[in-house]
Amino acid sequence: MQQGTAREVKAVFFDLYGTLLILGDMKRAWSDWMEVLYASLCPQESAVTRKSFADCCHQFFGKEEPKAEIGDGLTVFERRINRLVASLGSQLELRQLKETATRAVETWQTHVQLDPDAPTVLSNLATSNKLALISNFDHPPHAHRVLRETGLAGCFETIVISGEVGIKKPDPGIFRIALERTGLHPEEVVYVGDTQEDVDGANAAGIKPILIARPEDPQRPRILDYTRDNERVSNTIILSNSVTTIGSLGEIIDLVRTPGQTNVR
Repeated sequence: MQQGTAREVKAVFFDLYGTLLILGDMKRAWSDWMEVLYASLCPQESAVTRKSFADCCHQFFGKEEPKAEIGDGLTVFERRINRLVASLGSQLELRQLKETATRAVETWQTHVQLDPDAPTVLSNLATSNKLALISNFDHPPHAHRVLRETGLAGCFETIVISGEVGIKKPDPGIFRIALERTGLHPEEVVYVGDTQEDVDGANAAGIKPILIARPEDPQRPRILDYTRDNERVSNTIILSNSVTTIGSLGEIIDLVRTPGQTNVR
């Protein structure tokens, strides 16, 4: 796709997973994630088989978010686990619930890695642009921990995580929170993401989207939610003339600093 940024860019907002963090063998990631949940929620004497448990977990994150109870102190991910437990006719103590959530997400995270170009790109951009992070993530404590451990946390003027603000992409409201916190107008910002919801949300907020489309390994398809057989859910993105595409993070620097550039993949 050949489309440039024909204006001054004052800020670059980023997605996290799939953008600054590279998704690896997600079939294995979701399989390991499910095994952690199964081992934690279905003791040996349980009559729940792995197959029936997998059926219960199908499209775990695609289902409507459980409503929060006042003062429950749970993340969206923990509430989802709680709902799963209830569907099995069981219950967990708060400590067990939180420990299970932590183990599951940490196991999944082992199949995700920091893009090696990310620190350099962010450091370079920060010399002349404001940076912000906007991420859909149901377990914010883990996302913040990953940002600290990778050294990315200090790169951003603001970090907006859906599980904390109660709004998810593609709802433009989550982008408006970042705009308000940075004191910027939509036309002064570009947003770098890797999914259709990134493109749609940015467009709806009046922000120019930049889609990162890394070459995909057919042996390691991008699976963005747990499915019974880890089948690939379509990740086809509808491109338009308003979408700039890049193949690597490093391309962002020249793109942002060269208004009107058109030689973008």
